[in-house]
Order: sequence, then C-alpha cells, then structure tokens
Amino acid sequence: MSTSPSLAYGASTGGGSWIGRGLERFRSELVREARSALGEEAHRIRYWASQGRHARGRLRGSDGAPTSDLLLVLPAESRGWILEAIGRELARRWPGEPVWGDLLHALPRARNVWFSHYSFIPEALAHNPHLWGARRTALFTHDRELPWSWSEVAYCLDRCHRVVTMNERDRQLLAQRGVDPRRIRVAIPGIDAERFRPRGELGETIGFCSAYYPRKAPERVLAIARAFPTVPVLLLGRGWPKWEGWRELAGLANFEYIETEVDRYPDLYRRFRVFVSPSRIEGGPMPLLEALSAGIPVAASRTGFAPDLVREGIDGELFDRHAPIEAVIAAVGRALELPPVLDPPARRYTWDRFAGIVSAAWRPSARSRRERERSEG
Repeated sequence: MSTSPSLAYGASTGGGSWIGRGLERFRSELVREARSALGEEAHRIRYWASQGRHARGRLRGSDGAPTSDLLLVLPAESRGWILEAIGRELARRWPGEPVWGDLLHALPRARNVWFSHYSFIPEALAHNPHLWGARRTALFTHDRELPWSWSEVAYCLDRCHRVVTMNERDRQLLAQRGVDPRRIRVAIPGIDAERFRPRGELGETIGFCSAYYPRKAPERVLAIARAFPTVPVLLLGRGWPKWEGWRELAGLANFEYIETEVDRYPDLYRRFRVFVSPSRIEGGPMPLLEALSAGIPVAASRTGFAPDLVREGIDGELFDRHAPIEAVIAAVGRALELPPVLDPPARRYTWDRFAGIVSAAWRPSARSRRERERSEG
C-alpha cells in the first residue's frame, strides 16, 4: 500500500485539539490495518518509520552531515575476537580515520557503514534513521538463531548495498531466503601470509583453535583426544572451561589448553601435525585458513569455507558435519598421514583482496580520496 511508509513516524499532529486527536486516531487505525494486512511482514513498519524519519530530516535540512567516512559497527561484548580483527584490517586499508560504533541504538553518522555481523542490522536500522543515507555493507558469518524471523533478517540484508558471505554455500542460502543475489559477494577473509607460511615440516600435535560454543562440537574434541592417546593434543581458544565436559577433557594426559593473544598463534601453529575443525556449523573458520596457509594438513567438517578450500587427500580430509564420531576420527587419522603442503593455494587469500571486495560498495569522500592519493604518491 503506497501510504505505508508514512504510517508509523508521524509526530503528534495537534496536541489536545479535537483535530489533532482525530488525526492521531486515524493514524493509529492505519497502522493497525497495515499490521493486519502485512501479517508476518508487519516488522516492515518499524523500518518504514525509520526511513520516514530520515526522509523528513533531509527535507527539513536537519538530518546532519556524516561525521566520519567509515563506521565499523561492533558492540563492546563482541570485541576481542575475529570480528574485531576483520574490522581492523578493513580500517587499515581505508583512507581517513574510521570510527567504531558500539551502541546499536545510538550510532554516529557516517558516509559508509560496515556491520561486522549481520545480527546487528535490525536494531541499528530501526534506531538510527541516518543510516538509510549511508552505503551499508554487512558480513554474514553463518546461519544461527536470532531474535527476529528470517523474513525480517532477509528484509534488512536486502536493504544493504552489499552482503558479504565467506563461502559459496552461504551465498546460495541467502539467495534462497530472499536476499537479492546481485547484492551478495563471496569474500574469504585474508591472512598474514608472512606469519602463516609453510616451513616444509610439521609439528607433533593434533591442533584445535576456537572459542567455546556448543556448535564447535566440544564432544568431538574430547573423543579425538581419547582416540589418539599417544599423540599430544593442543587446544587454543577461550571460554572452554565453561563446557560441562571440561573436567574430563582437561584431565587427559595428552591434552593441553592455552588461552593467549592471537599474535602468538603463528608460533603455536608450528606445533601442529594436523589441524582439526570439528564444528557443526561455521562461516569460516579463520584458523582453518591460517593452518592451510601454513601448509598444515587439516581434518574439517563440511561447513563454512572448508569445502571451498580443502583439496581432499592433498590439503587434508573432510567429513560430514553430522558424521558419526567414528568417521570424524577416521578423517583425523588420514590427515595425520599427509605430508606438509609446500605451496598451498590458501595463501592467495589476502586482506587486500578481501578489503577490495568489501569496499567496492563504499564511496569515499573527496577528502579521503585526496589523502589516499597523497599516501600513494
């Protein structure tokens, strides 16, 4: 219905006058009718409201100018892991001075916006009308349950100028769920190829690297450690003592757990004989890409970008993400027999390549363009 975008953002139109009260009742009735007509799509009203406030601000000249060329959206509770690392790599490759936004209901104005995780978009668009005037790009990490319906999430993603997935499977998933395929790009994040490089030799341990979440299949980590009692097992990550099976895992004689800064990872990866990614669902994971770049054979579930990167029998072995534990252990055993990879294709995935795909949807200011030209000249 053509009047829908204006239904929910009209201000009070007459205070206590009978005309104002009548108009307000009329507006409320229109909103109820729209919700009834839209059914499951009623969530659109709050985004129409936000768009309406943005349009009204522009017409009145009160919308305000962008205070930054690039806004990186990442709440404080999501800092300190891969999402922040990706944002920092993008920031390093963008002219000017990007800013971070950590309050989804009060984000600063910017010409271009990077949503570090797609789950941040609904609240951000609803509470920050000025974002409708920015060039919006979002990262889809992996499928997960959210407080919103998939219809609403797809609606928000389809209002971005670009949606980045880290693997082909997720690109197809978003297209099936209603996101315009022309907006979606597959971009595998980069690695520091100098720090994660082949050495022509391998370590002695079965390596894991991840933060603890149930989807990381912790029971598989335990089963693998028990299946290879004479092989050292090293788990890098954080939060694992929260797992209910932690006592049993930590009590194994061949098991070691290290929580440390990611800057130490290249040195610790040198201890790996094989890297294992046992998760049931992933967008990446990034440690898999790092291990592949370092020439370390891998055993990984068929999720995230593992099917896009792993050449079975060369780089490593794959197993179905819902495979029985016997199949997982067998894949690890086969990977333990593989030699180091001397010229891994994974090394072509650089941060420059990733940033180029992401930033192609952005528009730098004239000042940022001049700063870039000076830095390159």
